[in-house]
Formats: sequence, structure tokens, C-alpha cells
Amino acid sequence: MSQERDAQRTSWPLLVIALLLVGAIALKLALPSLFSQGRDHVQCPAVRSYSPAFLKALAREMKSLPSDSALFIAIGDYEIMRDEARKCAAPEFRHESPR
Repeated sequence: MSQERDAQRTSWPLLVIALLLVGAIALKLALPSLFSQGRDHVQCPAVRSYSPAFLKALAREMKSLPSDSALFIAIGDYEIMRDEARKCAAPEFRHESPR
């Protein structure tokens, strides 16, 4: 029985080390942004393209909305986010950071 306790005592630290190692690997895989350096790892969202006919219909429908409507405001916010996504994807933004 004493030998079993000794075996359990010596394997206990190894188990903790193994669990910490597995946890660190899982964290690195789940949260790569924590381990990245610089802006060269920025993932810019894709900007969907709309046809001219769709944009014309959208403009027509936007004109029919009151300027204080929730939909009008949300679409305006979406327009700003699309502009920011385009800037993010622009070559002058996607520079390599010095190492």
C-alpha cells in the first residue's frame, strides 16, 4: 500500500504538468490573436459587392424612410463599417510590421 501511495505522489506532479501543457496548447489554438505580433495578422472582413440595380433600389427605398428610423440609422452604420473594411483590406494598410 505504501508503494501505491509513493507511485501516486510521483505521478501527481506529472499529471499537473501534462494538464498545464494541454491547456496551453488549447489556448494557443483557440486564441491565436493573443500570440500574434503586429498588424500583419489582421484579418479584414470581406465586403460583399452589390449590383448597380440593387444599389439603385436600395437608394430608392432609403429615400422613403424617415431619417430618424432605426432601419435608416442601422444601414448608415453598415455603410460606415463597409468603408472601414475596405480600408482594412487596402494594400497601404496591410503593411508588414518591422520585426
